[in-house]
Amino acid sequence: MSFEFIKKLPTPAEIREEYTFPRELAEIKQSRDLQIRDVITGKSNKFLVIIGPCSADNEDSVCDYINRLAKVNDKVKDKLILIPRIYTNKPRTTGEGYKGIVHQPDPEKQPDFLTGLIAMRKMHIRAVAESGLTAADEMLYCENWSFVDDLLSYVAIGARSVEDQQHRLTVFLQQSAQVPLHTALAEKYLCAVLKNKIPHDATPFLLMPLIITVPARPGKLGMSCRAGVLPLPIPERG
Repeated sequence: MSFEFIKKLPTPAEIREEYTFPRELAEIKQSRDLQIRDVITGKSNKFLVIIGPCSADNEDSVCDYINRLAKVNDKVKDKLILIPRIYTNKPRTTGEGYKGIVHQPDPEKQPDFLTGLIAMRKMHIRAVAESGLTAADEMLYCENWSFVDDLLSYVAIGARSVEDQQHRLTVFLQQSAQVPLHTALAEKYLCAVLKNKIPHDATPFLLMPLIITVPARPGKLGMSCRAGVLPLPIPERG
């Protein structure tokens, strides 16, 4: 097989223990999560604005823009909830090119997945600590979720991942999730969501906010619609 063992990585629990998320920041996240949930479920008339670059490849630059964004958030918080995009993975159709800070924390050096996982976590923690804004990230790889699930308030599932079965389930998420859909894929994804309503042993059903992003019109992307709350299975913890 065309696999090469490089080194064993620490478990998500080990990384989280070494790079902890302070309690006061966790309380900020809990409050933000509730506000975001209220918007998606229709309890709040505010609008969600997911904003920022699609590649977070430099911690200082990311935190600089988020600190600026926090000042804007203070001015519009009565009408808007700003969620900064800190996207730490760059999907590549052919697999070539820069794949984001998780794979290559220093674009001038060779890929280093362990250093990248740590850099991803440290950047998210610093961003919350400095700005008070919890962020969105794209889960290009579902396995990355366990390294940051206590930090994020919003998760994007990228266009290339829509038809991947592991991503389509979205059962690993306890945050708000966004799924971008081309019109041709909408039926497939919604069928997957409905299929997930079938009960499974020892799997509780919880209400989880889900946003589906669809084209504004053929050939134009970017309009978001509120899809309501769908009952999705969430794995029990512990």
